[in-house]
Amino acid sequence: MAVTLNHRLYARDVRAARQQELAAKFPDHSIIVLTAEIPGAVRNSRQNNDIGYEALRVLIERFGYRPDWLEVHELPTGFESFLVVPNDGADAKAICCDIEREHPLGRLFKLEVYGHDGKLVERRIKTDGYRPCLICGEDERTCRRINAHTPAELIEAVDRLHDEFFHRAQLN
Repeated sequence: MAVTLNHRLYARDVRAARQQELAAKFPDHSIIVLTAEIPGAVRNSRQNNDIGYEALRVLIERFGYRPDWLEVHELPTGFESFLVVPNDGADAKAICCDIEREHPLGRLFKLEVYGHDGKLVERRIKTDGYRPCLICGEDERTCRRINAHTPAELIEAVDRLHDEFFHRAQLN
């Protein structure tokens, strides 16, 4: 199924409502909302789910324990997961930024952290840096804003990252 902008906006609103429900249920916890950053109109694919489950595996490994709450959804709009952790929001965000920066697929992980107050914990540009573009390595926000790369180039870059990572994983 091709996903439209309206589908994506609706899914975002549903995620925000679920995040608020979890924040109310777990007031002294941080909420991590995981989605896969995949370009294109097809979001519910094996590739998207592979990337999402790998991000989930790494998150649980890096936090060193099972989250207090975990939900996973394979939706037409793509993979998404909610993790509830007792960590302070800034600490959780630092771990997430490290994962995004260090993991071979990290650029494809979207890890939003909401602190104990329920507010989004922003990336600290000076310490966490910008997210690099998949193609040229520059600040992805700039490339996206000026449409520096075609959708086909972005999809090809994602395909290459996915295939290289999972091919190496099969060899090990």
